[in-house]
Amino acid sequence: MEGTSRSHRFFLNLDSVNPPPIDRVLFHWNDLANEKLTASQWADILAAFPILRESQNSQEQVEFGKAVLKSPAYLLALKTLPEAQDSEDIITSLSFYAHYKNKKFPNPQEELYKNLYETLHLRLQFKNLSTAQLASFIKSLDDVGYLPAKSVWNNFQKAWLSKAHQATSRESEIFYASSARLALPMKPEIIEEFKNHFTSTIPNSRLFWAAAIIDRLHKNSDLKQMVTSAYAKHGIFDIIIRNAVCAWFDIPAKEKKIKIANPKSGSESRMRNFFSIPGVRTLSEKQRRLPMLASPVDNRIVYEGKDIIIEMNGPYHSNHDFNGRPHDDGSTLLLSALKVKMSGAIVLHVNYQSHSELFNAIAPETHKDLAKIALDRIVSLEKGDYGLHFEAPNRIVIKQIENNSLIPS
Repeated sequence: MEGTSRSHRFFLNLDSVNPPPIDRVLFHWNDLANEKLTASQWADILAAFPILRESQNSQEQVEFGKAVLKSPAYLLALKTLPEAQDSEDIITSLSFYAHYKNKKFPNPQEELYKNLYETLHLRLQFKNLSTAQLASFIKSLDDVGYLPAKSVWNNFQKAWLSKAHQATSRESEIFYASSARLALPMKPEIIEEFKNHFTSTIPNSRLFWAAAIIDRLHKNSDLKQMVTSAYAKHGIFDIIIRNAVCAWFDIPAKEKKIKIANPKSGSESRMRNFFSIPGVRTLSEKQRRLPMLASPVDNRIVYEGKDIIIEMNGPYHSNHDFNGRPHDDGSTLLLSALKVKMSGAIVLHVNYQSHSELFNAIAPETHKDLAKIALDRIVSLEKGDYGLHFEAPNRIVIKQIENNSLIPS
């Protein structure tokens, strides 16, 4: 393909063996903001960026990434690429923006990102993609925290099942780990393929974690014996994952202690104060630590004899559908169930949107009454994990946490 300008040709003819200096790359990248390029032409340019990153050290990658984001070319491409038609162009585009978008946090260009991912993922023809491209697609969704439409996920699974035998170990690991973190409902055949992959390799910590999430999402997945056997042979390198996986699958193992920072956020403090009403006993940090879990829970109280854990879920705990609704990710679902298992308590989750509603839209003078109403309802619940939602002016919604069994198309 011929370039339309000197800067366009610069990226098309990039030397992958000896990439040019960063300042020269950025000069041409910035110059592209003056071009009127098609979606396909932009995709050809973005395909050069993985090559460039591979030639940079970690500090250079950080500085390069900041400069790429600041350029008007970044936004111009973001606005143009939803017109892409070719599946390879679509995969290149989604992977590029997945690398640079700040995962899961609201962004000034959030609507542009959503338009890009929603439009392009609906257009993909999975039967024409390689296993490397399939893995890249699901990783890009995991990286940005967007959930695919139900029809897209079903078609994706069919494509993966038809080609799983061609996948490299790395591609399979990416697929299963990303799908688990997205908490996507898997067909039984996909779970069988996961078992085949798990038992045919030396599983690393990510695969053990994926196994625990899949087992949490699919009650009849029958993974315990497989995981227990693999742990006995290979162990788990990551201590945090090792403790949690052993706890989930009831693998006899002594807890390995690890010290991690536990900074207190303003939102956690506000929720702790919200529930500090007469009749509530707030437990200490030592009492908030649960066996086999690295971090203490955000808040643990006793009210009318009931043990209640309250967790604040920020943006990193959720994936989102294209209507903007948050859905707990796989790690959050697993850890929530583990907290119930290790404490026997009622575990409540307040997501960041509900927190914002409570402290920005509901009158502060009603908070104490609202907390008592919430707690009086909570103590009637059986032990388990629940979502606690506040809606103005004074509505409280408590729902048992569910899997992503249905994803809007």
